[in-house]
Amino acid sequence: MYDVYLCLTTQHDWRLVIVAVAVCAVACASTFFLYGNLPAEKGGRRLAWLTMVGLVAGSGVWTTHFVAMLAFRTGFPERYDAPGTALSLVAVVAAAMLGFAIASRAGPGRDAIWPRLSGGLVVGLGVAVMHYMGMAAYRTTGDLTWRSGRVVESIVIGAILAPLALATAWPGCSRLRRIAAAVLFMLGIAGLHFTAMAAVSILPDPGRLLPRALMSNDTMAGAAVAMTGLIIIGAGAGAIVDFFSHRRELQRLRDALDAMPDGLAFFDGEDRLQAWNSRYADLRLGLPLYRGQSYREIVSQGLEGGRFLGEGVDKDAWLDERVRVRREGGWVDMMTAGGRWLRCHDRRAADGGIVTVFTDITDLKRAEETMAQAHDLAQEASLIKSQFLANMSHEIRTPMNGILGMNALLMMTSLTPAQKRYAEVVQSSADNLMAIFNDIIDVARLEAGAVEMASVTFDLRDLLREAEAEHRPAARAKGLELALALDDREGSWMLGDPARLRQVVAHLLSNAVKFTDAGEVTLAMRSRALNAGRTWFRIEVSDTGSGVAPDLKQALFEPFRQADGGATRRHGGAGLGLAICRHAVRLMGGAIGVLDRDGGGSVFWVELTLPNAAKDESVAAA
Repeated sequence: MYDVYLCLTTQHDWRLVIVAVAVCAVACASTFFLYGNLPAEKGGRRLAWLTMVGLVAGSGVWTTHFVAMLAFRTGFPERYDAPGTALSLVAVVAAAMLGFAIASRAGPGRDAIWPRLSGGLVVGLGVAVMHYMGMAAYRTTGDLTWRSGRVVESIVIGAILAPLALATAWPGCSRLRRIAAAVLFMLGIAGLHFTAMAAVSILPDPGRLLPRALMSNDTMAGAAVAMTGLIIIGAGAGAIVDFFSHRRELQRLRDALDAMPDGLAFFDGEDRLQAWNSRYADLRLGLPLYRGQSYREIVSQGLEGGRFLGEGVDKDAWLDERVRVRREGGWVDMMTAGGRWLRCHDRRAADGGIVTVFTDITDLKRAEETMAQAHDLAQEASLIKSQFLANMSHEIRTPMNGILGMNALLMMTSLTPAQKRYAEVVQSSADNLMAIFNDIIDVARLEAGAVEMASVTFDLRDLLREAEAEHRPAARAKGLELALALDDREGSWMLGDPARLRQVVAHLLSNAVKFTDAGEVTLAMRSRALNAGRTWFRIEVSDTGSGVAPDLKQALFEPFRQADGGATRRHGGAGLGLAICRHAVRLMGGAIGVLDRDGGGSVFWVELTLPNAAKDESVAAA
């Protein structure tokens, strides 16, 4: 590379070399400024923009070359062939347009590297073609000889650095990438030119004369100045177009923000107002807003005007809490003087600023209030109903007990066979009616909270064995197998309400036997010791019946709901047993549900956690 250095230092005018480098820098920067703002949408605007990129890049390369040629001092007369010179300009402009068009088809991002490298190669080879076409148009009183090695090196320089430049930047990339690409492109142009100039030697021919029709150095200087002006005009036009395009896009964004129903404001890292939409200004209710105003000042003015808080609220404390929530990026609800509710969301931006959004939630608040009132009324009505039924337990049971008692006395007297059958029907019907009354009263008392859970010691395994034994006759009468499956874990003494738990297990077993026509019913239990002297256990009652439809599983535990109306009509029942089970299990702090059994049928399960107890421990009801 020593000969390249000698060529620069001994055969070039450094003042014009600096001009050439400056022109090259302006051209490269303008090229990648325009290329970085290339419109994404296809059409005439994109084509016009690519044409501008090609003109600026091509004319910049051409001007750099010929200004550097003016700096080339040989001591011989010099002129330029006009058609050849013009053709070199056309070649480099066309190559630049084609290369940037190929590279831009890859789209934004870093992934599509090969189209960018291909486009850069076209541009780099175009620069080389322009240089050697321009040298072919160069005339002097001597013969030009070339060193092929340096020629190849110059072409390689352009073919490497130009693709690297187009691989570094793409439409829409960052400013830093555009600068890096411009530097690489400038190095490629300058490196190709001065390496190529080091490859040429001139053998003088004193007898050769240069025709006057050829362009002189002064004419070439004028052309270079004109092309430099074209570069500046092109870059300036691009900058103006880009400025107005951005301004138009910003105005569209501003119009969109003003059309939002929410108030939107942007604050900088020092929490000072920078921009806001018209809805945010409307929420200020006539109070002034200005750029640089602090958020605390904005809210303080609103508080002083009674915008956000009612009477009797400590405004300073509220403001401090509001600022704290804002810094943490939360939200707060506030009511304006007009009775409207606003929800204020605060979010941190990437630069440390804060985006504040005010949303009018008055309708939501009113809907919540309406729903809360309706819920309270429904709760009150349900409580009144439950309390009424619970209070009526004595009034309902007293006449029923009288009916049962008197009918029992009647059956002890001398009756004809027909009279005895009638009395037995009355007794059976009264017993069924009493059972239904008991269930209704149980549900009412449980819903009204009139039931207190006992806390006594009981043996869980014994309770399950007894429940299974009570239902074995009914199962055998239907030809069903009733199985008991308990885990072998030691220690089954618990502290709880055995009566309620027995009631739950009895309901589940009774339903399983009632609604199973063939097969088996299984009562199973498994347990697991927990910390702090407590035990978790799960009781399952499975059957081989018809099962429960998926859409009825949730409603099954509601009062007066049955899974199968036809089966209920055959077997009887008011649909209260599972509702009683649900309330009782919840009062004991557990859960109840139903699953499908593999092979058909259902599995009703209960999960509870109870304190362990010693065998002789007994605690009075809580």
